[in-house]
Amino acid sequence: MARGESIALGTATDPYQPAERRYCITRSMLGVFATVTGFRLGVTTKSDLIVRDIDLLCESPAATNLSIHMTITTVDRELARLLEPMAPRPDLRLAAVRALTDAGLRVVVFLRSGAPADQRQRGEPGRARPVRGRRRRERLRRKRVVPETVREAGLYAVSGGALPRSCAQV
Repeated sequence: MARGESIALGTATDPYQPAERRYCITRSMLGVFATVTGFRLGVTTKSDLIVRDIDLLCESPAATNLSIHMTITTVDRELARLLEPMAPRPDLRLAAVRALTDAGLRVVVFLRSGAPADQRQRGEPGRARPVRGRRRRERLRRKRVVPETVREAGLYAVSGGALPRSCAQV
């Protein structure tokens, strides 16, 4: 690998799929990255399973050029189950962000303020029914994730920035 190149995990598919608990493919890749120097590493996920790999993320020579991106669509558990039925609960993701930043890792939190469809299943699994007009606006207004919600959880929403700390705390 040429010096200064970048590696991005999770740009198309989350590297922490449910099967990762059993097969540890992402963990194996991080183990290889821990032996290589001179590159930037970015990991994008919705999964709290990334906490399992804090040791490898901190020991990697890329730790100084590492950024982790966590998507938190909403902190409302009920709405989260509707919008992302297979993703980890919001409280688990918030706890993962806390653990990662406590370990000194740079974490970017992607906040979403609304969703384009009512994800309640009507008849067929996986089908979304659009919500239009006033009803949609009212639902989104009630269920928004705002930066204050993340701050109340003791975290900071970072947009394209970083919270640098050393990995020595691990």
